[in-house]
Amino acid sequence: MRDFMIILFVLTFATVAAAMWLLVDMLRRNEPALGMIGLMVLQAAGVMGAAYGVLSRV
Repeated sequence: MRDFMIILFVLTFATVAAAMWLLVDMLRRNEPALGMIGLMVLQAAGVMGAAYGVLSRV
């Protein structure tokens, strides 16, 4: 279980980093579509973070 938690944490962190990159790229290019995609990726990272929190209590 510990290995799975580490993998989930790294995946969540990488997803947040990708979302931040998309949001910064949106500001640089002035393309709202990239911002919407970045927010959706950030929401997916929130779901993974919530799963991490639930699994940490088990």
